[in-house]
Amino acid sequence: MSSLADLSIKRPIFITSVVIVMLVVGLVCFKNLSVDLYPDINLPIVTVQMEYQGAGPSELETLVTKPIEDEVSTLSGLKRLTSHSFEGFSQIIAEFNLGVDANTQNSRSGTRSTWQSLSCRKM
Repeated sequence: MSSLADLSIKRPIFITSVVIVMLVVGLVCFKNLSVDLYPDINLPIVTVQMEYQGAGPSELETLVTKPIEDEVSTLSGLKRLTSHSFEGFSQIIAEFNLGVDANTQNSRSGTRSTWQSLSCRKM
């Protein structure tokens, strides 16, 4: 280690040149490094929103939200299922694992038949 210190003291221009070359090589390599800060991925998320004026949160939850949740929860690859019911508005968010095509899962589910049966039901 002392030989490096001695070399640095005896030949400062050489050490400065080595450091500059290392910095230039580092900058060139950094510019050529391909890292995506924002990769192009499609998150497999399906959102169902229902609006029914005058219906309370408990009515929406039992008559609309729960039947749709039951159908969606049977899909394979489901990571998380959340729902929120408010005054006159209900929302269900189904998040699937990466690599699962949410459009395919949506078409395979029985949510269309559930939705049709709900649209015929009077509140």
